[in-house]
Amino acid sequence: MKPLIYVAGPISRDPFGCVAQAAEVFQPLRDLGWIPFLPQWSVIHQMVSPVEYDDWMAYDFDLLIHCSALLRLTGESPGADLEVAHAGTLNIPVYTALAAVPLALSLPQGDRVASTRSQWVRPRLPSSRRRSRLQPS
Repeated sequence: MKPLIYVAGPISRDPFGCVAQAAEVFQPLRDLGWIPFLPQWSVIHQMVSPVEYDDWMAYDFDLLIHCSALLRLTGESPGADLEVAHAGTLNIPVYTALAAVPLALSLPQGDRVASTRSQWVRPRLPSSRRRSRLQPS
């Protein structure tokens, strides 16, 4: 199983700038063997269905317990600072630069470890449940 890395950074002050900043590290992290979780992408959800700040933080903390590492992006962010502190209480390593993030495959074996690159396979539905993309739901 590939390890999950949480990407903490500013969101509230510049929502679209934060998405761009986070997107810049997404593929390099994938190339290192990680599965990046970018809470910055919650900006899209927030535009459609707003959620209170405390609820987002609770969600992020719930997700963080499943992560093997945290990458802290640059920029002032009280929320990201809280996420870094929470990662510390969970003994999750925190990196402050992309260049410091190790290859996921170099992690010790265990629950938080990477394996070889997996291939996604679309599950097959029973024929009675299949429908065309053009059919209404």
